[in-house]
Amino acid sequence: MKSKKILLLDGQRDCLWLEALGEATSALDITLEIASRASMEHIPWHDYDLIILDAGAISDVLSTISWIHAQDSGAGVVILSPAPTWKQAREVMLAGAVDYARKSLDRDYIIATLEKNLARWALS
Repeated sequence: MKSKKILLLDGQRDCLWLEALGEATSALDITLEIASRASMEHIPWHDYDLIILDAGAISDVLSTISWIHAQDSGAGVVILSPAPTWKQAREVMLAGAVDYARKSLDRDYIIATLEKNLARWALS
């Protein structure tokens, strides 16, 4: 069975959250890699099962989602926001994200969010 890999794009500025995400992915035996928007053209998009965008760190989430989909990555894009709103949720889902969730330090919440999205995306 293929090991799961997740890419976090531009989320490294929030050290506490990054630590919580690292603990969650470690508990699930998932490889977590981190990249910046500056390196987007060099990312091997097909290597990832999920791509997480930190809505608090990316200024133009909608164009980033569109750009990732244009690369035909095959990965689901999950948006995590420190202050989610229904309007943002609608916009990112229409842009092609598979989920829009609250950015949390709660390890169990992060694990549940990752498991749900990995399972959902594997079925599509």
